[in-house]
Amino acid sequence: MYLKKPSKNEEKEFFSLIAEVNNFDGNFEGARNIKDIDDYIGWLDKLKIYEKSETVPEGKVPGNTYFAMEDERIIGIVNLRFYLNDALRKHGGHIGYFIRPSERGKGKGTKMLELCLDEAKKYDLDKVMITCRVENIASARVMEKNGGVYEGNYVNEDGQVYKNYWINIEK
Repeated sequence: MYLKKPSKNEEKEFFSLIAEVNNFDGNFEGARNIKDIDDYIGWLDKLKIYEKSETVPEGKVPGNTYFAMEDERIIGIVNLRFYLNDALRKHGGHIGYFIRPSERGKGKGTKMLELCLDEAKKYDLDKVMITCRVENIASARVMEKNGGVYEGNYVNEDGQVYKNYWINIEK
């Protein structure tokens, strides 16, 4: 598995991923921002805007989006945010990710997060915060396998409970 920034080359595979997510009967919070994308090139343009603090929309933080790839197949998507704002300190953190349904339970989330932590080193992050819904045991396990230390829970305005983890990044 390797991480790569999305490009025009993955458009067909991206829509295959979206179709799989949309046909999955389960919680896919990590994919909520991409489930309805129908303009792939427009989405790529938006990702470029989010990469730099000079162009990121107000209230958002800059970061990179990566596809986790095996051969030419997108296994998942991971977002690395370069710093936290007040909202991300409560929920979301530095890293958000999801694995396509057919690849869950195979250790791929653990590997994808490990690769993203390697990317975080390039941005001089020495620790990152990551969150997941309290009922998302698989995601909590992925964080723990990558050195995540449970900090506590956060309840959002909708009553959803999230677990917050911190991971120290070894340089």
